[in-house]
Amino acid sequence: METKFKCIGECGQEFTAGNWECAPGIKHKVAPKTFYTLDAPTLDKNDVNGIAFRNARTTIENVPPERTIKDASTGELVKVPGGNVVFVRGTVTVEDAEKIYWLDKFGHGKVTKEEWLRVYFSPLEKQKMREIDIANKEKEIERKLQETNELLERTKAQVQKGKSAA
Repeated sequence: METKFKCIGECGQEFTAGNWECAPGIKHKVAPKTFYTLDAPTLDKNDVNGIAFRNARTTIENVPPERTIKDASTGELVKVPGGNVVFVRGTVTVEDAEKIYWLDKFGHGKVTKEEWLRVYFSPLEKQKMREIDIANKEKEIERKLQETNELLERTKAQVQKGKSAA
């Protein structure tokens, strides 16, 4: 199965692996994709916040891999070095179609955000995230309640206006 991408840049066309440019020297622009890795170090009993060692960086080398190409002007073979991708705290967002292709091909697109959250965050961080989520839900409920009350008041006013006109 051939991987297809959609350029959101210059050309706006669909393209496949190997066709990384809209035009010579102009790379296709694609929607960003976030990758996760489960490389979280274990918690250290001396780290009271539980995050110091989890702020690590992991570099994935050879994305895209090194390749040999033929120089158009000289006809000689030239080695193009491979790239790399740096995961910071177990995540990276990539906008380069070629890097997305190779990360997926090497299996880095298999970890879900939920798995990453479960493994990467300390119990204290998870608790804080739950508290933030609850506070956001409470604000949303309060906003909806206020909208409902305002709508009820407007409806009552219109009904009263209709009764007094009749």
